[in-house]
Amino acid sequence: MEYNLSKDFARKLGIMLRAELINYKYYSLWCDEVIQQLDNPPFWIIELSIARFLPAATDVVNEYAFSEPFEQFSNDCHDLFIACLLLKYDIHQISWATFLSYTGHYSDGNSTKIDCGYIYDLLDKYENSSYSLEIENNQYSEIKNRFNLETNEMRIYYNYFGTYFDRYVKNKKE
Repeated sequence: MEYNLSKDFARKLGIMLRAELINYKYYSLWCDEVIQQLDNPPFWIIELSIARFLPAATDVVNEYAFSEPFEQFSNDCHDLFIACLLLKYDIHQISWATFLSYTGHYSDGNSTKIDCGYIYDLLDKYENSSYSLEIENNQYSEIKNRFNLETNEMRIYYNYFGTYFDRYVKNKKE
């Protein structure tokens, strides 16, 4: 089996880890599989296979992704992070208010498609509406449209690792 172990793949894995979209239950079996399948697995995969603490796992992945020889990546990392937060909302890991709060905080000082002031304005309107489902749905539709490409891209990676999560959980139940 062939695995995508490029630095760009690692960068996106690091974004998912930093956003806490995935954890070791998603990558542990994947790492084990890579290690078993390759004669000479990359050291970062071996390190990641034993990392359970998210900041440590993120450090392992990012150390590889941003190591020499350096690669030129697109400037979409901040928008991909917000896409991960949107995915967390989609799968009910976080509420809409939490999404807006995290996105506002994250976009403050980072170059994103949406200014932090705009996000905080959405949060104020949502809170002031007593968390109206109609306001939530309208805001969600708008944000989803703006981050559609990034969300679709990160959903592919999330679904890929989701198959390993399912196996991990199934193995623990047996």
